[in-house]
Amino acid sequence: NWKLSDLYVSNQSFAFNPNIQDYKFTYDFDVTSAVISFKPQVDGSSVKIGEMKYNAPLNLLQTYTVPYLNIGENEIMIECTAEDGTPGYYRIILEREASDQVITSEAYGHQITTPEDGAVGLVLDVARGTTGGVLKTQLDNDDSLIKIFDKLDNDEIPDGDPLGTGMIAKLIINKNEADRKLLVVPGDSNGDTEVDIYDLLAIVDHILESTLLEGPYYEAGDYDRTEEVDIYDLLSVVDVIINS
Repeated sequence: NWKLSDLYVSNQSFAFNPNIQDYKFTYDFDVTSAVISFKPQVDGSSVKIGEMKYNAPLNLLQTYTVPYLNIGENEIMIECTAEDGTPGYYRIILEREASDQVITSEAYGHQITTPEDGAVGLVLDVARGTTGGVLKTQLDNDDSLIKIFDKLDNDEIPDGDPLGTGMIAKLIINKNEADRKLLVVPGDSNGDTEVDIYDLLAIVDHILESTLLEGPYYEAGDYDRTEEVDIYDLLSVVDVIINS
């Protein structure tokens, strides 16, 4: 017999039925981890979750910790094997809800997109030369809750440094990321914080279809906001460079 006799999931109240193999539970955004406890019905059977394998006596509960719950669904497969080798499983979905707090700029007026397909939204009009500290004051959220990271999402940008296209503004609440937006600096099509000849080359490559701009870099190349990167955007960026 491969079935479990007991199954518990932290912060959840439910009646476990060994014959039901699929379970789904919902957690608030503030909950970032979970513990699953279980006990097999028969000595000699085994349980495997991920890389963890358990051979438990009947009188002991075993535990498995999910160290971090991602936003959305987290699937946990409990693979059971009876003493005669018969396999079985339980599938547990732990769904962590998204935060209801997001990055906004209603007071200052930044245009911020929130795609319906789950893609990361954009702050479309970050002025060239804007520093991290200044952008924080232009957002409605508490300055202390906004962290800005480089476009590779490795290092936090100091408040005094200029911002570039592709950098990431994060809303951090209780050490958890509640929201993120990608920054767009019009004209900075390569994300190096400058508007220069290299951005012109990036736009030319896009127009010639040799290397296409995508995501925030496309939006940065669309300088005149016509939803198309074309010769007019190229001329606009040339004018910016000449007048810098």
